[in-house]
Amino acid sequence: MTHVLDDLELYATGALPAEGSAAVAAHLERCAECRAAAAEIAEVVSLLPDVVPLRDPPPALRERILAAAAADLAREPRRSLPDLLRARLTSVAMPVAIGLVLLLGATTAMRVQESQAQLALYEEQLERISHANRSWYMEGVEPWAGMGGTLVVQSNDRRPFVLFHDLRPLPQGQMYAVWLIEPDGSWTRGTSFRADGNKYQLVDVGRELAGFDQCAVTVEASETGKRQGPIVMQSRIAPPSR
Repeated sequence: MTHVLDDLELYATGALPAEGSAAVAAHLERCAECRAAAAEIAEVVSLLPDVVPLRDPPPALRERILAAAAADLAREPRRSLPDLLRARLTSVAMPVAIGLVLLLGATTAMRVQESQAQLALYEEQLERISHANRSWYMEGVEPWAGMGGTLVVQSNDRRPFVLFHDLRPLPQGQMYAVWLIEPDGSWTRGTSFRADGNKYQLVDVGRELAGFDQCAVTVEASETGKRQGPIVMQSRIAPPSR
């Protein structure tokens, strides 16, 4: 019997054409192995609304993904989502890491069209986020709507980081700055960085969170000094556990 394991991720996210979806559904009725794998993936997908901020994907994304998948699947084998999760995730970080895996292009099929270098970068990000202990999401404010970042505290004593998405490139001479804010309103710069052009970018905060109760991102013209630029995103954070 020919299995449909390679199609299950697209099937679970509703990205298969109607004819292909019907074929997979028919196969699942008679194949216990594929049915079990489909159940695992469906469980992962069901968690997505609780861990991923909702954003509408570009209208052409579905067709672009399917076209790339059709061209590349025959050339490059893919690991199934359950295998990837079992290899990388800890039970504590499962919801956050699931969000990262599925965020990489609105559907897991996006991995097919990424270059090997990009896949390696995502693997590194997944490894970092698999150690997540606590996290807080910062949503871009107007006119920065559509951007965002998840501040992550790790369980292995490494410094916190922010996993940004959809960062806009800035004009020459400008950069993003991550700030930590004390209860009395004092701002301390954590790190300064520039958007690297990728959809997802992981940036180390550069400081521990102890003593701070908010995190923010601004646009600045200097890598040092006090805050002068506009706020891009901001979130209150709970004191980290010790």
